Amino acid sequence: MPQFLTLRLINKYSLLSNSQKRKKMHTLMRLAEILDKLFKFAVLIGMFLCIWWNINEIKEGRVVYGVVDTAIEWVVYPIALYCEILAIKRGSSAGLVLFIITNLVIFFHTPTYSLTNLWSILFLIVTARLEAFSKLPGYPRFNDDLDAKRVSDEQEYLARSKGEKTGKPKSAAAVQNDYYDMILSGKIEYAKADTGKNFGEMDTLEVPDDIDLGDK
Repeated sequence: MPQFLTLRLINKYSLLSNSQKRKKMHTLMRLAEILDKLFKFAVLIGMFLCIWWNINEIKEGRVVYGVVDTAIEWVVYPIALYCEILAIKRGSSAGLVLFIITNLVIFFHTPTYSLTNLWSILFLIVTARLEAFSKLPGYPRFNDDLDAKRVSDEQEYLARSKGEKTGKPKSAAAVQNDYYDMILSGKIEYAKADTGKNFGEMDTLEVPDDIDLGDK
């Protein structure tokens, strides 16, 4: 798709919330699936409407012209459109240009085949929007990590307030604070508390005899 169009759509969709992005993108994906199924019907209807056109050409004595037109409308158009659609879905600019040219040829050369022109317009609209969504940050889930963390913290707080076990391991600082609380409350002796410090027997401090420690 043209870059200016994609950027414009990106700027438009970036203003939506994550839930709105997911909802709109899923709607567009569903439309894309429906259009894929409708493509065959659009082509078949165009081929059917061309029959009387080609028969009249043959009846009027333009046999070669009628046969060539039939080959174009029954073989060239469907194959060309199908290949160009695949190219557009893969992001090919050349495929987009050929797709537009093919639709112009169909519109002016075979008006009875023009139902595919309407289908092509809808296809380009949906495809352009889906491409813009694919370039947005967070695609395809559009999850907000900050919101997810906030909800997780709220759930943990509610669980702790109800006395439930959250299963979340405590940090080293939290464990140390718990031991300090137990020490202050007299539940455990300071020397036996696992505060992260080693408490062994103190080495004997030897004082040289020549040092005057003063009167005791």
